[in-house]
Amino acid sequence: MPSVILPTSTSTKRCAIYARKSSEHGLEQDFNSLEAQHELCSAYITSQKHRGWAEVDKVYIDAAQSGGSLDRPALQALLEDVEAGQVDIVVIYKLDRLSRSLLDFVRLMAVFDRNSASFVCITQNFDTGDSLGRLIMNILLTFAQFERELTGDRIRDKKQAMAARGFWTGGRPPFGYDYIDKQLQPNTIEAASVKFIYRRYLALRSIMAVWRECSARGIRSKPWVSHDGEVRGDQPIHRATVRSILCNPIYKGDIKNVDKTYPGQHPALVTKANWKKAAQLRLETHSKRNLQAPADLLPSVIYDCFGRRMSMVRKYRDGRCERHYYSDVTAWGRKHQVPRMRARAAELEKLVLAAISATLSDRKEVRAMLLTIGRRSSRLERIAAGCETASRRVTNGVFDQQIAIMAALVVRVELSTERLKIILRASELERFLEWDGFDFFAAEKRPKSAREITHLIDVPATGGRLSRRLRLPIGPRAANSPARPDPKLLLLMKQVRHAQRLVDTERLESVASLASRMSRNTGHFMKLLRLNYLAPDIVTAIFDGTQPASLTRRTLLDANLPTDWPMQRKLFGFPEQPPLQTSERY
Repeated sequence: MPSVILPTSTSTKRCAIYARKSSEHGLEQDFNSLEAQHELCSAYITSQKHRGWAEVDKVYIDAAQSGGSLDRPALQALLEDVEAGQVDIVVIYKLDRLSRSLLDFVRLMAVFDRNSASFVCITQNFDTGDSLGRLIMNILLTFAQFERELTGDRIRDKKQAMAARGFWTGGRPPFGYDYIDKQLQPNTIEAASVKFIYRRYLALRSIMAVWRECSARGIRSKPWVSHDGEVRGDQPIHRATVRSILCNPIYKGDIKNVDKTYPGQHPALVTKANWKKAAQLRLETHSKRNLQAPADLLPSVIYDCFGRRMSMVRKYRDGRCERHYYSDVTAWGRKHQVPRMRARAAELEKLVLAAISATLSDRKEVRAMLLTIGRRSSRLERIAAGCETASRRVTNGVFDQQIAIMAALVVRVELSTERLKIILRASELERFLEWDGFDFFAAEKRPKSAREITHLIDVPATGGRLSRRLRLPIGPRAANSPARPDPKLLLLMKQVRHAQRLVDTERLESVASLASRMSRNTGHFMKLLRLNYLAPDIVTAIFDGTQPASLTRRTLLDANLPTDWPMQRKLFGFPEQPPLQTSERY
């Protein structure tokens, strides 16, 4: 694929070619569709040389990637280069190679416009540099999306027809079967494991007990090959896999498609009677646990600070139900290796109730909120007079009423490791302040299109965690790195620790007295104490002598030290730490 080395002229338009193919079919050919797209685009760029166009030497090709989303490796790399100002024009063979979704295309256009980039489609003869090109683009894109939706309807109809005839509808075959000659055939080893799981579940009546026995027998998950040829799976079987096996009607000889089940043409691994007994046992266990589990106070409104919804996960131990909120698994989280956030539900719900109650009891904050929605003079004062009563009703009401109050008041709860943000409906807050406590307080029906005025509560502490154990960012010093500790910094760290020991042991003395012991004034003594909260990797760097040259004794003493470790690293010139690794399963 020919490329041109860009000249340094300011008139040069740097052109990036993007090509995409939805399936793997034909990619093994000597000259495939992707190469054809690239060659035609490259020839078009060459023909526009008189306009200062030149092809960049980087290739952006997505093989076997759907146009239904923007989560494509080469497209993301292209967008990063556009954002970095390295691309002026994006050249494509056909419009639907870039996207088949009108909404996604609008997002792409926003990125291009923000960075003064345009794109050209060579077969449909338009570019976004003029208004006519943008009009044609929108028309063509609408039809591209329509075609994609029609294709989806055809695929769904085909799967429905296949399931009705008892055929496997596609995808990776389930544990216990292999897909051979267009039919599901039992896998001897896995089929024996499936039968064992059903037999032991009917005897032990516990999924956890069955999973322990499966682990002891060394049962492993089904191996499979990814699109890039990597073998995945073949891991010790997980508890969720045992549960899914016990719930899947395919093992009794049926095929399920969406919400309907049809007799299948594959052999069953368990009898219908045993499958029905297992289903009945699961239903009984689920009903008992529903009686044990308390209701959720804040369903469907909790998100983490990365925008991922947090869902409730219940675990039952010794007859007790433990509830935790976990961030949902997302493609973005997997791509950027951001661990799922978790929080104990009971603690988080108490914190939300306490924060709302404290806000309602603050007459100054309530008056400011009422002013934002246009309340004035006597009406404002009359509503604000109900602050204390409303605050008590939030924390002291019966649980069913608290659920209804939270459903009415709370728009969104956003959780991070350092703070909690609660967004409330200002109009519902006003109604709640005026509520007389009789009947049942419930949300007022509002049209979905209605614009809501909200009020933010920012709480500077939460129970959100990114991993089960804190992993301190401290590693061994490299053997070949020269150690040149600064004597002044080493002396400072000894003084810092000595000051902390004095505070810990001499609890009957004042701070001024402790400072005089070290021949320091009170202000200097307090600065020493504050340095006990330095990030561990900063402290170890000082002892190893690997700290930045700009870090001096005076810098540390005079710094307005934040308690946040990443902020300390930025303040003192240390590199950012990589994201915490976690054992959470994605």
